[in-house]
Amino acid sequence: MDSILEIDKSEIRNIKEVINQNRDLFLQNAPQIFEDSFHLILSTGAKSDAFHLIKQLSDPNNQSADALNSLFNAVLIICTNIFKANLKGQEEFSHIIDELGLKSRAQDMQKIFGLAYLKRVDQLSNVYDDEQQSMTQQYSKKFPLNLALQDDNLMVTNSRLVDLEWRILYQLSSKNLNKLFAPRFQITMVLLSQGDFVKGGAVEETEWSSKRDYLRLRKIQFECDHQELTHLLFKIKSACNALESFMKKA
Repeated sequence: MDSILEIDKSEIRNIKEVINQNRDLFLQNAPQIFEDSFHLILSTGAKSDAFHLIKQLSDPNNQSADALNSLFNAVLIICTNIFKANLKGQEEFSHIIDELGLKSRAQDMQKIFGLAYLKRVDQLSNVYDDEQQSMTQQYSKKFPLNLALQDDNLMVTNSRLVDLEWRILYQLSSKNLNKLFAPRFQITMVLLSQGDFVKGGAVEETEWSSKRDYLRLRKIQFECDHQELTHLLFKIKSACNALESFMKKA
């Protein structure tokens, strides 16, 4: 997989470790996880209800949510590098299927690869080339194409939020009772970024290259108390309201 996708060896070890720890769950859900990952990368503006996995992750009664989330992050890295390497053949994808131990699901996996990836990449490549074809082509309304990916020269854009995790942290022992009973929140944002993430992910214009690592997953993690979290939510809500008001006037 590293020879085809050029993924860092340490990252491959982490991916395989996650998959091996959740082998049965992975075998059961692999086609749906890959389908969601391809749609997430190649689409823009899709509603969360349209994704198989995201709906399961939002189910409070789903005891496998954490494991599914780990598998999703691992597969998203693979799918991102499939797009980055410009994989166009099912034979190449079959090597990835074999290495992930998915021979028993090979038919389903190849079907997902053909419909959710190859077909949509072809639509992206031809959307501006043939005006007549673009008018008659059947595009998915559930997963609108991310046309920004089609450009030969990519203008790097801001990072894209693809997942958000949170947990409540309790301090079990302390000399200060006020601290003991005040929970903190740990927020983890998973971002799909282009270009140099350290500089903001929006600093350069670059020609397309299958060797370029221009799509990267990055995580930002921080802690806050209830007051800080409330302030953050207020700011986000204010931004959403301002955008909604602007869209109504437009």
